[in-house]
Parts: sequence; C-alpha cells; structure tokens
Amino acid sequence: MSRSIRQQARTNALEAQEVLRRERAAAEKRRSALGVEAAIALEERDELVRSLDLNAGKAVLRLTRDEHVPVSEIGEWVPGLSLSEAKRLRALAKAAEPQVVPGGDVGP
Repeated sequence: MSRSIRQQARTNALEAQEVLRRERAAAEKRRSALGVEAAIALEERDELVRSLDLNAGKAVLRLTRDEHVPVSEIGEWVPGLSLSEAKRLRALAKAAEPQVVPGGDVGP
C-alpha cells in the first residue's frame, strides 16, 4: 500500500508542477507581448519627436538664415525657446540638409 501512496503523491506533485509550468509560460508570453508593445510605442514616440524637432529646427534655421534673426533673439519670436534649444534645433536642421559637393554636378 505504501507504494501506491508514493505513486499517488508523485502523480499529484507532477500534475501540480505541470499546472505551475503552464501558468508561468502563459504569464511570460503575456509579459513578452506587453514588453514588445511598449517598446514599439516608445520607438514611435521617439520618431515623432525627432520629426517634430526637425520641423521646428527648419523654422528656426529659416528665421536665422532667411530672416537674419540672430540666434540670441530667437526667444523673442519663439516664446519659451531657450538659446541652447534653438542652437540644437538649428544644428539638427542643418545636418538634415542635402549636402552639395562643389563641382560634383557638372553637366556636358
């Protein structure tokens, strides 16, 4: 009889462990999917911020280049924009401009 009790205890323990393994696997799968979802949303947010920064930088660059507004006076035209942020945005816009190579596009 002790053999049958041992077998039943072993079966019960293995079944309980299997239930735990399935629950843990399901939880890990859910957590993984949520982690991926969060990572995608953060990348999308970062891309949107980069795009908006570039748009702002282009406007700041046009203010300084086309309208001859000194960078030190940008805050008068863009309330709340600090000098350092104006410089950062302008540099971003400059870096995004197509590079023209002197003598690179010579026709016949």
